[in-house]
Amino acid sequence: VSQSRYALWVTLQHVDVHGDVTIGAEVGQGTVYINDVDVQGSTRVRGGGGNSVYINGGVHSGIVIEDTPGKSVRIVVKADNTPNVIVRPQEQGQGVTIEGSVADVPVQGKSVHVTIGAGNVGRLLIGAAETKVSIKEQAQVKGVEADKAVQITNEGVIADVRIGKEAKESVITNKGEVATIQAEAV
Repeated sequence: VSQSRYALWVTLQHVDVHGDVTIGAEVGQGTVYINDVDVQGSTRVRGGGGNSVYINGGVHSGIVIEDTPGKSVRIVVKADNTPNVIVRPQEQGQGVTIEGSVADVPVQGKSVHVTIGAGNVGRLLIGAAETKVSIKEQAQVKGVEADKAVQITNEGVIADVRIGKEAKESVITNKGEVATIQAEAV
């Protein structure tokens, strides 16, 4: 007999982790709180859904978003530092929403839709084909570097966009502010 267990609400708080923290698929579409936790390894997100994974306080060396059972996850980062958030699902069609303050966001999974909600992002690094990016009104992004074709819908503020040679099919729909756009010669 097979039995599945899903937690709708999980909290990890006030600990130091000398390794990785993995939010497993068993969390399902539930909500996860990581409060005042210092993680020396990676924080791996494989579960949680649109209800969110909240990182409040603590120091995180990096956050890796992988496949999630519900095909979407929302992560809110209010850490004591500004970690990188790597978007690396293996399955196509994953949706990832990032809010809060983060450094770089490398997008490495094909056919991913990344939404930047309220908050600040250092650089969005698009290295995977068929990526869609939505930057919401309350978001600020210092830079977007596209090495693969990307569709960007911007309602927020982007300081700089760089489109590489292999990203010449990129489309930017701008309803917000973009300071500069640079495209490499083909």
